Amino acid sequence: MQDTTFVSPYRNRGVQEKKEKVMPKFIKKLIRKTVFASFVLGGVAWMCNVDSITSSHIWQKAIDIFGYDINYEEARTTLSQAVVYIKEQFPEYFEAKAEIDPNEQMQQDVQSVLSKTTVLRPVAGLATQRFERKDGGIVHSGVDLAADIGTPVKAAIGGKVIKVESLEDSFGTYVKIQNENIITTYAHCSTIEVKEGDIVEQGAIIAYSGNTGKSTGPHLHFEISIDGRFVDPGFLLTYAN
Repeated sequence: MQDTTFVSPYRNRGVQEKKEKVMPKFIKKLIRKTVFASFVLGGVAWMCNVDSITSSHIWQKAIDIFGYDINYEEARTTLSQAVVYIKEQFPEYFEAKAEIDPNEQMQQDVQSVLSKTTVLRPVAGLATQRFERKDGGIVHSGVDLAADIGTPVKAAIGGKVIKVESLEDSFGTYVKIQNENIITTYAHCSTIEVKEGDIVEQGAIIAYSGNTGKSTGPHLHFEISIDGRFVDPGFLLTYAN
């Protein structure tokens, strides 16, 4: 049986000892013991723009603000115990994840797509609006390709049809096709020639282009994503303009 000794964050209550066979009970009690100190110190950390609520700097600031109404040293010990225990039990949530530059991530995603499949042009029209990123965010998640109403739309990548829907705004009438972790989207269509659950081959006619939804004129809006991240079709398709 594991020793689950912890201390009270409140002044003058002393050290409380409790041994539990069922770990979830210990976690619940530890949470109740730390929640008050967490709120106090979390607020101070936010005001001081400091990440760790167990740092000595934060504790000194808390004492300056609130005085000695709280047994800070005992509360700090409790919080430290909680942090150590949770990190030991759930290490996967605390693994350092280095931030990847958006351009580098895009290059990696493009290579991931091309390593799995080629990408066909869904319609022959020129690009009227490209993929666009601004201020760190994506403002246009695909490419608009010129296409008269009724132009056949081909599957750029084969796969399973996972979504067929008609909206009054946004994408209008559209279809999504999934191939493992890659999803292609074809929007503003006039009609869809497949249904959800269908397996389509690359190059098969899946829809006819249109001017449905939030559209300023006949065209096909085409998107590619991998693992939920949008990929610039410009790196995968050869444009004439």
